[in-house]
Amino acid sequence: MRYLVCLIFLILIFFVLLFNPYFPSGLFQKRNNDQTSNTFPDLVIGIKTTRINHKKRAKEIVDTWFQLAPEDIFFVTDASDATLNHSTKGHLINSYCPIGHYASALVCKVNRILRLFVETNAKWSCIFDDDNFVNVPLLKETLLAMDEAQPFYLGKKSTAEPVSIYDGSKTTRPFWFGTGGAGVCLSRAAVQKMAPRLANNGFRNLSSRLGLTDDMALGFFMANVLGIELTEMKNFHSHLEELSTIPVKDLKFQPVLSGSVVGGINDNLVALPYLFDPETDPYKFRSLYCYIFRYNCPAFAEPYFFKLENAHHFP
Repeated sequence: MRYLVCLIFLILIFFVLLFNPYFPSGLFQKRNNDQTSNTFPDLVIGIKTTRINHKKRAKEIVDTWFQLAPEDIFFVTDASDATLNHSTKGHLINSYCPIGHYASALVCKVNRILRLFVETNAKWSCIFDDDNFVNVPLLKETLLAMDEAQPFYLGKKSTAEPVSIYDGSKTTRPFWFGTGGAGVCLSRAAVQKMAPRLANNGFRNLSSRLGLTDDMALGFFMANVLGIELTEMKNFHSHLEELSTIPVKDLKFQPVLSGSVVGGINDNLVALPYLFDPETDPYKFRSLYCYIFRYNCPAFAEPYFFKLENAHHFP
């Protein structure tokens, strides 16, 4: 009887060790580690949007470049929306930030996106606006050619000269910041470095204290808090540029494009002709999606592209 009790006791100890997550040589723990080590994505994208843009801008993205990587793209907004959440398969995040497109609301959303980046632990993490068109495969190819183990902050310079912001510290130095309209990307090492400082809305509080816009605050945060300078990406394009100057034949080589619609004559859009009714394609996202990827094209598209690309006046 005594031997039976000892045997049962040993079996219990064996199973406790086998399933104990703190036991370093636990078989199941090792297998779980092997599985989770391969689950982190190469790229995660957070898109800032707002309630008023759900039915137009956000929908245009969902119908076009969102489809290139739906599992890795998230909309961060300021209101719940069952329809948009369904179309993104649950990738709508209500930040519970103030509703609108003003500075404090945008900073709040960026703060939530940065927390998303910490949670997902992707090799690369990018923030875009809801007026950006992203060539996701090209963006991923561009980023994966760089070392995510190094702290990178990538974007398009927003100003001609570095910006100086005085925060009461003698060590504060001038810095470049990536314009939010062209998107910014962070390496895993950069996200991991910022993670401890995001607790208790650290980024949001910094921006509020200094009175900065979201993109400028991020540049200050990266350079003066984390010591990570901006690496410029000249082929990230915002609506602040004259987008029509990009040759149509070169559009497929731009990871990030944008657009601005202000009512007709002053619209700032790529030179690609409309392939759809402007009412349903105001930013030419559907036209770009068709031209670059040949998805969801109208019947006339292929012969039209042939004529366009072989014309002497091809822009």
